[in-house]
Amino acid sequence: PTTEEMHPSKMKVVSSSDLAPDDKSYGMMYDIHSKKELTVRSLAFHTNVYQVLYYKVYKREGGYKGGETNIQEWTLVSEGSVKGKGTEELTALPIKHFNGVGFAKDETKGFYLTLSSPLLNFKNADIEGISRFNNDLEWTTGVSVTGPTLGKSAAYGRKVSMLHAWQGALYYTVKEAPPPDRSMTKVEYKVKIEFPSPINWKTILDNMEESVTESLTRVLGGELGENIPESLVDLTGTELIAIESQFDDYHKEECTSAIEGFNCAQVETVATISHENQIKPEDIRFTFLSYKDFINLNLPYDNHYIGKEPIIAGAKITLTGNELSEMENQELDKFEHVVMKFLTEQNPDVDILNVKVTGQHFAIDENLPNEKREREHQRALVLGVSQVDVACTITGEYMPPPDVDLGHVVEESFDEKGSSFVEELKTTVPQFEKVEDMKLNILPNPLKHSTSVVAPASTSGIKIDEKFLDGTTSTAAMAVGGVFALVSAIVATFVWVHKRRSKLLDAKVMTMRGFMDGKGFGEMDEIGELQRERSMRLQASKSMRFKPGMSTRSGWSLT
Repeated sequence: PTTEEMHPSKMKVVSSSDLAPDDKSYGMMYDIHSKKELTVRSLAFHTNVYQVLYYKVYKREGGYKGGETNIQEWTLVSEGSVKGKGTEELTALPIKHFNGVGFAKDETKGFYLTLSSPLLNFKNADIEGISRFNNDLEWTTGVSVTGPTLGKSAAYGRKVSMLHAWQGALYYTVKEAPPPDRSMTKVEYKVKIEFPSPINWKTILDNMEESVTESLTRVLGGELGENIPESLVDLTGTELIAIESQFDDYHKEECTSAIEGFNCAQVETVATISHENQIKPEDIRFTFLSYKDFINLNLPYDNHYIGKEPIIAGAKITLTGNELSEMENQELDKFEHVVMKFLTEQNPDVDILNVKVTGQHFAIDENLPNEKREREHQRALVLGVSQVDVACTITGEYMPPPDVDLGHVVEESFDEKGSSFVEELKTTVPQFEKVEDMKLNILPNPLKHSTSVVAPASTSGIKIDEKFLDGTTSTAAMAVGGVFALVSAIVATFVWVHKRRSKLLDAKVMTMRGFMDGKGFGEMDEIGELQRERSMRLQASKSMRFKPGMSTRSGWSLT
């Protein structure tokens, strides 16, 4: 967030109304309970002095109770110095030095503010409970602390005095609900940073947020051009809403610097992305994780990325059986769900983000004569076929080490438990209830071969590359690759024949779909005319001679 956005006037605040103190101490503990998803951005306290005061702020998950006498129970969120503003107004802590504390809805956390001198004012409380509240949060009574730091001795720092009320303010922001046509997705980046001592630790977080903000803004603005990985989805209208960084205290002991005189820190940065609802959050996560190598380009420290890695694979699933037919939108969703559930269950160490069908094709023998192959396609539309190829793009994420090859993971899963996948598919997708066997082929990385063809609405914005059905020019791929195309440098007449044949195919497919919808064969007259015209053209072309090495590729595409 920018400095302007984090100014107290831009945030919500809940504060004490009575500034007449009853007593003072080094510090105070109390709880905040959230009614909504929110982030505490800073605190303000009451003091009688105008001098510079040194402070520290800690947080504790679940509340302050249980941590009254042990500082190891707490996590530092802010430290520094601030000049007191006396009795007439509250003294606010600098927001830029405060590591925001996030709350989920209905969550409680304890706060502990301690000063270097016993100059923190507070009010006495008659009963333990809620001191302040509004529609967003509840602020409880708490305890005052008689020493500057907990846990030093029984007489210095461990004594607490119950039933006191905080005299101060709490600055926070509430996560607003996105517009009905938009969603919010969070993406986490983790970086190991090495830097010379001494340094203000809050400055590191500021620099990290600035670097990620600038880098992702340039990515969304197209300023990095071909240097960035190809996007899995169309990012038009996608916006960067917020960037927040914090130290990874859980792995603090694991972070050491090999450079003499340098410190080490692991910083996690969360980017909040706003996007259209038709784009799945899982696809946004994968896409923005693929930008991981760009987020730290502007950091003024030695650093390297240590967070989650995105992975992707293309796969062709060949199903054989009886009366297999083409899947419509609802069945496509079911098929994707079965594949994703199967891979997730087989691979607990890999987070499978999404499975998307990018193509489905009937396998028709390309060695059949042209007209018979056409009739087989008409028949397949109505009666089904014995073999169907389904192409998928599979995305995931994992935390190294070790490195993971998603293609190998998918292949190994189907090799070991393919029979259980088939049984689940037969009971879930009606078109495949008579499947008898399954074969898997891993295809090249889809993003390396993308043709940037935007998918129809039913594919949720994922780009389709029909070449994904096979990584090579296999027989199956040629049998389903497109309309009849004679690959030769012959005269325009022959190209015209190809166009007429395409029109014939469109008419036939349209008629057969009309038949399945109960509309009958009302367009057979047009097909007959085109058939006769095509036959005449093909007869005229028989006299054409092909040069050595020339070939023809035939096939039908029903995607």
